[in-house]
Amino acid sequence: MKEKAIGINIYYSMLLKIFNITFPIITSGYISRILGPSKLGNINYIQAVVAFIVVFSTMGIENYGIREVTKNRNNLEKLSKLISELILLRVLGAVVCIIIYIFFIENLLTLKNEKILYYILGINIISNVFSLDWCFIGLENFKVISLRNILVKVIMFTLIVVLVRNEENYKIYAFLIVLNTLVVNLWSYFYISKLIKLTFKRLNIKRHLNDLLIFLFYAITININTTLTSIILGGISSPKDLAFFIRSKTFQDVGIGLIAEIG
Repeated sequence: MKEKAIGINIYYSMLLKIFNITFPIITSGYISRILGPSKLGNINYIQAVVAFIVVFSTMGIENYGIREVTKNRNNLEKLSKLISELILLRVLGAVVCIIIYIFFIENLLTLKNEKILYYILGINIISNVFSLDWCFIGLENFKVISLRNILVKVIMFTLIVVLVRNEENYKIYAFLIVLNTLVVNLWSYFYISKLIKLTFKRLNIKRHLNDLLIFLFYAITININTTLTSIILGGISSPKDLAFFIRSKTFQDVGIGLIAEIG
């Protein structure tokens, strides 16, 4: 039975990886052609800013949570308390980061004429509070992650094709990006809430802080090579240059992923 469960997890994990390799090729080609490099570059820049702030708001919980859920998954009471504490930490982190983000928008703004776009994409800071992929991975439930991601992305791409018809629709595209993340994460939250009893009484969030500092440092070092590069490039060059850089990086990531799977 255990070998069967492992086989199912491997199957769904591979299915999601294959989808994640092929899907960006299809979507990036369409979006690049419709929006053009300038509008797409603006979106890419703000996405990078939001993604970097999200790193701090999640506080390394993505990797730390996998470890802790794996350790406690056979004890429902401990698991419920653990997940509740980590969600609470994410809420607190998101509140602090939203305040910093709003200050950035109002005072240190790059792309001053795209303030609405900042606020639209900034919704991702809030929606990431409900991101519970770390919980599903710790529980070794790859089926939910795979089917959920594939279904939502296909629906969202259909909406993009229908609603995003020219470069003036770039804010609609930004909203659909945010909606994709929000739907995926809320789906995860409600699914988990049916499996365990979330509680926000008698929690001890302090016990996680020392370990989370280590995981946060790891997350920051990883993102220095990804999102921070885009932020710096977007700050010193044009949106067009950033769009071409992101497009080339997308294909590079696809190639690396494909080689890794073949290997």
